[in-house]
Formats: sequence, C-alpha cells, structure tokens
Amino acid sequence: SMGETKEADGKYFNSGNKFSKDRFLPVGPLHPETEQLLDISGEKTKPISDHTAYPEPHDGIIVRRDVVKTRQIYNMDDFPNAV
Repeated sequence: SMGETKEADGKYFNSGNKFSKDRFLPVGPLHPETEQLLDISGEKTKPISDHTAYPEPHDGIIVRRDVVKTRQIYNMDDFPNAV
C-alpha cells in the first residue's frame, strides 16, 4: 500500500487488468477482468479479495485511511436516491 509514495509499507498489492478467460460466464461483448488484493506482508502471499471488475480504470493505488480527507456534501437524512 502507498506504492506511489515515499511511504510505501509493502503490506498489500493490488493486481488488476488480468485477462480472465473461462473464469466467469459470458456477459456480452466485453470480457470481465479480475481485480485481486493480495497480502504481501508475510513469507507467503495471501489473497484477500478476488472479484470481477470493469475494464477501466487501468490504474489504482491503495492509501491509508488517514490520507483521505472526507467531507459531507449533503444532509445524511436526505433520501439517498434524491442526491
């Protein structure tokens, strides 16, 4: 995680955009691709998550929670489908 910074910790690895022929049912003209989240902190690599994804985007990074600055942009009591 934090792979594109000077604070990389070597705990997690996100593997994306892999061709996943014959792993999933055909869903139309696009073939599903696979995203995998791997724990690389120990002696052996352990898969944490393995799921289908849309072909885009081609790039992503994992960041610590304290790096993300959240803000509320609407009232949490509003009907969620109205936003």
